[in-house]
Amino acid sequence: MILGSSNFLGKRGHLRPVFLREPPLDFQKGVLAASCGPLKELKAKINVSLPPSIFSPDLHQEACLIVAVQAIQQMVFCDLPYLTSFLEIALAFGSNFWALRLLLDHLSCDENVLDGTVNLMLRDLHCQKATMLKLWQNLGPLYVGEFLCLFLTCRHQKMQSVGLLSLSIITENLHVCPWAKHLCNFFHNARLKNLPLGAAAHHEISKFTSLFEKE
Repeated sequence: MILGSSNFLGKRGHLRPVFLREPPLDFQKGVLAASCGPLKELKAKINVSLPPSIFSPDLHQEACLIVAVQAIQQMVFCDLPYLTSFLEIALAFGSNFWALRLLLDHLSCDENVLDGTVNLMLRDLHCQKATMLKLWQNLGPLYVGEFLCLFLTCRHQKMQSVGLLSLSIITENLHVCPWAKHLCNFFHNARLKNLPLGAAAHHEISKFTSLFEKE
């Protein structure tokens, strides 16, 4: 959360999330490869130095966020049985969905980790519906649209279930989601119906959009 925030605090002393543009894929791969060594050294409590060629002033903040992705991935692989929530981790990325997608892609490489991560997020959503609805109200339809699209377009259908449950929660609580129609427009602009998402995702998206197409 700190790495994805402004260097200056808000008026009340809170962190202010910043949007970092997604860097080139080659750059992302380079940072991931270069960060393995320093992270191992940090575990051994050794002072480390980061390669200046990658952690340049131009993309310093983006590089640091990618290192955080690598560190979180390693943490999840080791400590998944002890985690009580994953939604907090996902929300900490703010609007930097490219970094969250990078994390989810790497976690999906292991079937057990994929299952555990999805189960944690589904449990979070089930237990914190009211909290999530209030949070989405504050973050707005653009954030919610990006959040849903991230999960609905995952190549692993198990990960898509997080987006499907989120969409279901919104559909069941339209009376507290005045921004839902804007979300419908977001889906149209993203052309979700034209993507190979699977039968379940297409059905839920069509059911949601039909609620507003009748108006």
